[in-house]
Amino acid sequence: GGMVALELVRRSLTAMMHRLGRRIIVFAVLAVVVGLFGMGLHTSQETRLLLQGEGADFSTGVDVVQSRIGLLVFGLNAFLVVLDAMTVPDFVRDRSIVDHEVGNEYYYTVLYHMASTISTLCHTTLLALLITSVFGLFGLISHSLWEYFRIMLLTLFCGESTGMLVSHILGDASLALPVLLMIHGLSILLQGSVVLPSLLTKGLQSLTNLPFQTHSFHLLIIYEFNLRPAAVPQQHIILDRYNIHALESNWCLVYFALGIHFVSLVVLLCQYISFKKSKLVQPQQCKQERVQNKNQVELELI
Repeated sequence: GGMVALELVRRSLTAMMHRLGRRIIVFAVLAVVVGLFGMGLHTSQETRLLLQGEGADFSTGVDVVQSRIGLLVFGLNAFLVVLDAMTVPDFVRDRSIVDHEVGNEYYYTVLYHMASTISTLCHTTLLALLITSVFGLFGLISHSLWEYFRIMLLTLFCGESTGMLVSHILGDASLALPVLLMIHGLSILLQGSVVLPSLLTKGLQSLTNLPFQTHSFHLLIIYEFNLRPAAVPQQHIILDRYNIHALESNWCLVYFALGIHFVSLVVLLCQYISFKKSKLVQPQQCKQERVQNKNQVELELI
C-alpha cells in the first residue's frame, strides 16, 4: 500500500510538471495585464492616508478605493476561471485512466484522491507564488506579500478543488466547465463587487457568505486597506458597504478546502461502490440470459 501511494504521488506530480509550463505562461501574462492596469492607481500608502482621512479629500479617496477593489475582484475571479479552464479537462482525462485501474483493484480510490490533492497543493502553490511575485513587482500589494500569498494559495486551492469535485460528479469536461463558469458568475454577484451587499435583501445577504470567493474577497480588502473593527469612520464605510462586520481569518478558507475535499472523497467512494455492485450484478444477469436462451432453444426443438 505504501509503495503504491508513493507511486501515485510521483505519477501525479510528474503529470503536473508536464502541464505546468503552459499554465505558468498564461498566469504570468494575466498577472502582468492586471499589474499594468494597477499602475495608474494611487500607491498603497496614499490609499491608506485617504482611508484615514488624510492627504486628500475623501470623495477622491472613494474613487481610488473602488478602483483598487475592482482590480482585486477582477484578478481573483479571472485567475479562478482560467484555472478551471486549464485543469478540468485534465481531471476528466485522468479519471478515465483511474477508473480502469481502480476497477481492476490495482489500488484504492482514496489513494488516488490523496495523490491528486498533493499534486493540486503543489500546483496552486507555484501559481500563487508567481502571482504574488508579479503583483509585488508592480506595487499592487499594499500589505505583506506573505499575507497575499496565503490568501491567493488558499483561494486557488479551493478553486481547483471545486473543479475536481464537479469533474468527478459530471465526468465530462464539456458539462463541467459550463457548470463551473455558472458557479463563478453567481459568486461574483454574491461577492458584492457588482451589487453592494448592503443594498440586497436580508435573504440574499445571508447567501453572500456561501461561496469561498466571498471570504477571499473580504480578506483581500481587509489586508489591502488595513481595516480594523475599531476603525475611523471612513474605514467603517468600506466595512459596512461590503458587509464585512467581523474580521475573518485564513482558517475560513482552510475549512472550505477541507469540506470540498471531504465531499469529493464521498463522491468517489459512492461511485466506486456503485461500480462494484454493477460488477456483481452483471454475471448474474449473464447467467439468467444463458438459462433463458437454453430454455428457448429447447422449446424450439420440441
